[in-house]
Amino acid sequence: MTRPATTAIPWQLTRGAVPIIDMEILAYIQGLPFSTFFCHTNDKSMDTGILAEYLEFLPMWISNSKLNTIEDLERFPLRRLTSGNTQAFDDFYIRHHDRTFKFLPGEYPYLSKYVRSWALLDDEHALTRKDALVMSAPFSGTGNLHPAFYPTIERAEQLGIPVLIDCAFFGITRNLKLSLDYRCIEAVCFSLSKAFGAGCFRSGIELSKQNGGPTSIQNEWIYVQLLSAKIGLEVARQFSPDYIPDKYRTWQLEICREFGLEPSDTVVFGLGGAGYERFDIDGVVNRVCITPAIRSRIVAEHKRETAA
Repeated sequence: MTRPATTAIPWQLTRGAVPIIDMEILAYIQGLPFSTFFCHTNDKSMDTGILAEYLEFLPMWISNSKLNTIEDLERFPLRRLTSGNTQAFDDFYIRHHDRTFKFLPGEYPYLSKYVRSWALLDDEHALTRKDALVMSAPFSGTGNLHPAFYPTIERAEQLGIPVLIDCAFFGITRNLKLSLDYRCIEAVCFSLSKAFGAGCFRSGIELSKQNGGPTSIQNEWIYVQLLSAKIGLEVARQFSPDYIPDKYRTWQLEICREFGLEPSDTVVFGLGGAGYERFDIDGVVNRVCITPAIRSRIVAEHKRETAA
């Protein structure tokens, strides 16, 4: 039975992009042998080989998804541990601070909070040779690949302007078919924050064609969050990028049906029509985060299991 939308926001729904805290992942993290992660044989107090392990494993983890297809990662020879995807955004701005940054309406707003010059794109023809382009895949505004994604990339390719691809929702999404075979794409970044509910661990990876910049130097000097990388590495070895979108898809469909939402390809979202204007993103879409509803089911299930 579909519940009619009201002006009040039901407690089961929220704004934002809240990750699912999965009990199995949480228990696995809590059970990691943290004392063995440290050493006294260098001035880092940790095995510095963790960095190379992480940077070698994460691209394979990405490529092993059965729900998504990410092509042409090999075109990006430089790999860097990042503090989530946000640090890759900072590096991209430092490299291109003299350009106007362009975004599709509904994109992750981080860079628009501080870059010198930015604008929203009405369509791909609004791009100029003086721009830099940041696009998410899947699209931050809906959790689906934006229909203008490839036309916009093609236009950027024609103009020869630098592009950063943000894959923050990889690990909680499905049906993403992403080709990175474009000269204009300078870097692509992924994060474990949404996949593993690990936003405060700050564990991501940037795959790039460009050297230099703060993140490159920090990786070279191993001035990086090795403990976060080690936790992320161990969890990724145990849980595939398909684990969350597979496990919670049925609940997503049921919750969306209950609230009259269109299920997104990204498992924490439903897309709302009339009555869901409070969830508006840049006037483009009403993106509803259903994580509280999923969390309530996780808690109820956990109580049943512990009581049995």
